Amino acid sequence: MGSRTEALNILRLEPSYGRLLDLAAYAADHLPTMESDLVSALTDKTQVGLTGTADLTIPSRVRSGDMAATDHGDRIDDDLFIVAGRANWLLEALTCRTFGPIELSSDQARLLSVQRKWRRYFAGEDIGKAYR
Repeated sequence: MGSRTEALNILRLEPSYGRLLDLAAYAADHLPTMESDLVSALTDKTQVGLTGTADLTIPSRVRSGDMAATDHGDRIDDDLFIVAGRANWLLEALTCRTFGPIELSSDQARLLSVQRKWRRYFAGEDIGKAYR
């Protein structure tokens, strides 16, 4: 992956879980230039879909029947089927900070609340739950 434009296209359009992992690697090296785009995407509930998830469990999607539960691999609470969930997952992974998951059922007020918290965090406030 060579550009911010390509990275954002993966965030918004690419259903492949493998490509999302590529995006995460790219974003780890480019967070300062992608921070604003990721925070802006936190209110975008566009459904992209997700493929290649044999070793992944997203509990809200298991409950909805959109994916099978696995007893191995990764568990991600953010909904990687939607743009906002992907952006939140990336921000959490890159900062080791969380404001809770974003799911398909998250309403606009929740999305805006999470977005405001990320903005405050990147403005230098020590907020959110740290982990790792």
